[in-house]
Amino acid sequence: MKTPLRYQITEYDCGSVSLINCITYLKNRKEISPMLIKMIWQTTLDLNDEDGHIGVRGTSTQAMQEISDYINKHSEFGLSSRVFKNAQVDMENISQILKDSGVINFRIKDMRNVEHYIMITQMDDDWVYVWDPYYCNKNDIKNENIEVCNQNQFNYNIKIKRNYFASNSDTYSINSANQIEMLAMFNKKGE
Repeated sequence: MKTPLRYQITEYDCGSVSLINCITYLKNRKEISPMLIKMIWQTTLDLNDEDGHIGVRGTSTQAMQEISDYINKHSEFGLSSRVFKNAQVDMENISQILKDSGVINFRIKDMRNVEHYIMITQMDDDWVYVWDPYYCNKNDIKNENIEVCNQNQFNYNIKIKRNYFASNSDTYSINSANQIEMLAMFNKKGE
């Protein structure tokens, strides 16, 4: 049985929640290893502020690489993963990952202009379909290129015009984050 995708419960756990959403999107509940979920929560929220407050800067790109490596070391999860950085993050790779039935944990800047992780689930000629774990209403995003559609709890809650996403815009675009990164996740062949 599939379970609905999740929203973050703090201002900082978008990376953790997006990773779990990638797994939830690819796997039925009974196929998901609690060992992997525990590892995600232990590894993410690793960035502290200058006063030492734990996790209040969210999740680092290093933590995403650690999770990807961990997934690839454990064949019993039935998943594979790969991290793409900087110039590797392009529309051609995104398209190929989605054509190969993968899902993408993607680092962007969001409508609040902060580094943020979302999950890309689909793309067509006009739209990029994402699950943004930061809950918002239609009135929260004032950008004609982004459409909030919260009625779909299993696939996407935001549509971004593909041309806008592929641009160098400040938010919700392929080049908006300071550290450009995406983690691709797939069901292993035969799963």
